[in-house]
Amino acid sequence: MTPMRTAIDEYLDLRRALGFRLKTDERLLGQFAGFMEHRRAVHITAKLAAEWAQQTPSTDQNYHAGRLRAVRSFARHRLHDDPMTEVPPTDMLPRRRNTFQPHIFTREEIQRILAASLHKWGGATPFYCLGRYTMYGLISVTGMRVSEVLNLDLGDVDLKAGVITIRNTKFGKSRLVPVHETTRIEPPRVCRRLLFLRDWSHDRQKATTKILTRGARARGSNGDGAWARTCFAMGGHRVDFGQDRMRASDPS
Repeated sequence: MTPMRTAIDEYLDLRRALGFRLKTDERLLGQFAGFMEHRRAVHITAKLAAEWAQQTPSTDQNYHAGRLRAVRSFARHRLHDDPMTEVPPTDMLPRRRNTFQPHIFTREEIQRILAASLHKWGGATPFYCLGRYTMYGLISVTGMRVSEVLNLDLGDVDLKAGVITIRNTKFGKSRLVPVHETTRIEPPRVCRRLLFLRDWSHDRQKATTKILTRGARARGSNGDGAWARTCFAMGGHRVDFGQDRMRASDPS
């Protein structure tokens, strides 16, 4: 193992001990180490870092900035052991700011979304449709993120007590999400479907605990694809669906 790769491992171990996961940084820094080895370069320089950051088929300025950010963070750490290291300046390959205008969904819009999620497209199973319905319903009344809904396990849902447990979020923390009584009693469809999916998962998936997916656990991109199909079923164009953009103006 080269000194560069050893330093990268030490850097990742240190940051992870502080609670960071750094899965993307690990992948990017491994690629950067390969680039440095190919160039037979020993010391990190701003020029080499910028060249590597842009050495990708993507022309997205923010993607380049993200690649350079990973090297910049590592270079700050590397500077203590290698004084010849150059830390790329923050104004090199800057990110382009994207302004986002949040949209508060009305009750009627959420009802349309829920109805469209039950629309069967080619290859969709009843389980898939019920899962999407439940996902959008939970997001609208609890404010959960897409990834948090997809990661729900059987033991995380206690509708009798009105509590959903969100596990292993950012920095490995967990939290409790209350489900209001009006959500459980007045519009019971989401809760009935969640209970059905939970019981179905328990009966059919004895070796696993996932609620909204079968087989491998779904990723955020799965939710994004489902959202695009839901928009199409509603007869509209696809709109961006971020992890915190779907909120009900009147969840009851």
